[in-house]
Amino acid sequence: DGLAVDLLDIRTGDWGYCAGHVYEIREGQVIVSDRTRLPVEPMIGVVGITPAAGSMDTRRPAETGGNMDCRDVRAGTTVVFTAQVPGALAGFGDAHALQGDGEISGQGLETDAEVLLRFRVLPQKLSARPVLLRPGFVYTVGAHEDLAEAAWQATDDMVALVARTSGRPEDESRILVNFLGRLIVNQIVDPSKGARMEMPAWVFAPQALY
Repeated sequence: DGLAVDLLDIRTGDWGYCAGHVYEIREGQVIVSDRTRLPVEPMIGVVGITPAAGSMDTRRPAETGGNMDCRDVRAGTTVVFTAQVPGALAGFGDAHALQGDGEISGQGLETDAEVLLRFRVLPQKLSARPVLLRPGFVYTVGAHEDLAEAAWQATDDMVALVARTSGRPEDESRILVNFLGRLIVNQIVDPSKGARMEMPAWVFAPQALY
């Protein structure tokens, strides 16, 4: 079965830590300095399910999710997995108040958080790797020690998802991803690097995703 995890709300603590510095979080803003304040954009760095065999290293993103450090794993996002063990056994953690694509300092703005989630069982399986659904957009995610391989995983998964859910042939689906897709680096600092491919949601049949 597929497991859909709806991220309904993420509320951060009053401070965060990054690269040896502590930053105050006040009234929805990160106080970077006296002259610089940034709006909080809470996200969850680690979201995953239990693999069919072995265990998951929470430092590494993998086929079952894990430490993806993807800034689109935030309130309003649905993360879809293909369950590999009974009950899926999902886990979450590594809250960030703010993080850019790439996570170039090795950390986001690490903080505590209260997270409201909803779990749903889906009859269909979208992909072996995680799929993210946001209003207006769909993302496929890849992870590998080689960033290029992670990018190709995300790309090929998106092509397959477009073909399977829209009824288009594979060659047309690949052209659509070529014309409309945005390939984005999640993070380049973990032992396994991460990337995601973004596509507009109108390409897909809605009933095929949800």
